[in-house]
Amino acid sequence: MYRHREESGFVNPQNKADTEALDGIETEFMERMKKRLSIKKIGAWLDEQGGTKRILFPSEIIKGENSYIRFAYSLLYEDSRNDFTYLIEETEEEQTNASGYIVPDIRLRRKDEP
Repeated sequence: MYRHREESGFVNPQNKADTEALDGIETEFMERMKKRLSIKKIGAWLDEQGGTKRILFPSEIIKGENSYIRFAYSLLYEDSRNDFTYLIEETEEEQTNASGYIVPDIRLRRKDEP
């Protein structure tokens, strides 16, 4: 036996208020994400880890999940943004273990350091 879909099925266009609400939620979410781990915040975090005084090693700065995520952001920002305050120096080794995370064996050096 064949049943017809009700008029409120997925074929009908969304209500304009629903679309506007979803757009608002998406905008708010994107703004929160921008603020969460911005390029300035990652640079400041690396500074707090001692980057203003010395070269940083993954094994020193990765202490758990939060610092691992910040480390990953630092790699992404250095690779894609000219205004990031740190440079990546590669080593002969490809990877290293930092608090149980296998990460690239790199060094992070502040751009204004010699």
